[in-house]
Amino acid sequence: MARVFPQIIACDLDGTLLRSDGTLSERTRRVLAAVHAAGSMVVACTARPVRWVRPLAGEFGGASVAVCANGAVTWDLEGDAALTELAIEADVVDEVVAALTAMFPGGAWAVEHTHGFGHEPGYRPRWPVPPDTTVAAVSRLVDQPPVKLMFRHEGLSPDDMLAPAQHALAGLVELSHSNSADGLLEISAAGVDKGSALARLCDSVGVGRHEVIAFGDMPNDLSLLAWAGTAVAVANAHADVLAVATEVTDSNDDDGVAAVLERLFGSRRSERSARHPPSSPEIVLVTATEMPKPDPESAAVIAALAEGGIHAELRPWDQPYPFADIPLVVCRTPWNYFNHARAFLDWAAAVAAATAFENPIELVRWNAHKSYLLDLEAAGVPVVPTRLVSHVATPEQRAQALGSEAEVVIKPAVSGGAQGALRVDPRDPRAGEHLSALLESGEALVQPFLPAVQAGEVSLVYLEQEFSHAVVKVPAGGDYRVQAHYGGTVARHEPTRAELSVAATALAALPEAPLYARIDMVGGDQPRLMEAELIEPELFLPLVPGATQRYAECLTACLARLVR
Repeated sequence: MARVFPQIIACDLDGTLLRSDGTLSERTRRVLAAVHAAGSMVVACTARPVRWVRPLAGEFGGASVAVCANGAVTWDLEGDAALTELAIEADVVDEVVAALTAMFPGGAWAVEHTHGFGHEPGYRPRWPVPPDTTVAAVSRLVDQPPVKLMFRHEGLSPDDMLAPAQHALAGLVELSHSNSADGLLEISAAGVDKGSALARLCDSVGVGRHEVIAFGDMPNDLSLLAWAGTAVAVANAHADVLAVATEVTDSNDDDGVAAVLERLFGSRRSERSARHPPSSPEIVLVTATEMPKPDPESAAVIAALAEGGIHAELRPWDQPYPFADIPLVVCRTPWNYFNHARAFLDWAAAVAAATAFENPIELVRWNAHKSYLLDLEAAGVPVVPTRLVSHVATPEQRAQALGSEAEVVIKPAVSGGAQGALRVDPRDPRAGEHLSALLESGEALVQPFLPAVQAGEVSLVYLEQEFSHAVVKVPAGGDYRVQAHYGGTVARHEPTRAELSVAATALAALPEAPLYARIDMVGGDQPRLMEAELIEPELFLPLVPGATQRYAECLTACLARLVR
């Protein structure tokens, strides 16, 4: 079974988790307690120094670790000790101070050490400072390497300074800011930021980035949001943060973080069960209004569920329906989703926020773009070699992506059913023309054509990560596409040990455990994965005796777990 998602909640404090008056609302306290009770970890990721985090430690729902000073210090809140301290080397400090002082005359410096703070006489602190604060020229404040430098200019905004400073000091240090209304730049050692600190922490406790959700509001949170599997911005966030977030929630003053965590850890299912009318379905299988071919499976699944006393219905995702009131919504045959990918994913996210949705929404998002093949390859899964081409690729980059193989297959990065795929000699002018046409509306993939596919594409079907059955899909003579509308045929298949091994490796590398999965590969002695179908795969249930019943039992068990 999959672990609780998310395992780690990484959250900025000021402007994100905390309200504008610096307090934590009762609503947020309650949901953080629920997070802790569920066994997940809250990690405060903040620009604040350790001394400003300690007083809040008891309010973070059992949090035991905090990332402080923009990632320079990771602090054990229970043991009150540093886990990591990453200071800026003395020669780097000297170079940075000289450069920014020359670039922005009239500014003043402050220095943060793990156990102390100092600032120049011209630096005006915005927060109370410790009684032992040193006030002196910056040259006297850095006798020990600092974990963070701060440069404040009363006449400039941080956005005025950030881009030119990053350009001038690229590779030397990390620069960011945490308040658009305060002319303050925050500076850490090269490679030190919230994201890298969180990555180190997650590695130490065995949590993958796909098990992490991060919340932020300012440019110093960008690395955090970029690393986490799910990135959420509060509504009051900086424009740069809003641009990279996978989701935008309510503002910090409207408890935006709590709203998302309630969705993930709240008691919605018991509330739904209480209001669920007996006459309405317990399970809805999702289809689409316009289908490229008939659905050969769902009617039999619904009948099998009915035999077990489960009321299920088939409903299109692109028509109004109260999906939120259904205990279990299963993405079954929405075979037009890739033509409306953004709308479909928005719909799926909204349903998943309100009720149980399978496969898990984060897995659906990840699987919707074929760049997931590169993730699987990086995880050690033998994948058909894949080159991802950006829509902003230069002519030279496009030519390089086409490669030098005898034949390639060019396809959209978001597609299905071989739609938009072209098998072609990369030297043929049609190759560049087709690639350019695809890039007008998104990204594209280029893969070498593997002759082995003409012998058949093997598909292994898994239910709750247990092998169910396999088929082989054979293209029509002279073609390479295995879909029925291109003349392909399907037959039962007994998978080889090598094919089972590839499928097992792929399943283990997925960011979340799927309820159902179809793993497609080119067979043979050394099989290579072609696709991991996790959204709306045809499962070829009618071909295999008992497969429809196994699938119905899989859905029934999933529903039973929700009711407990």
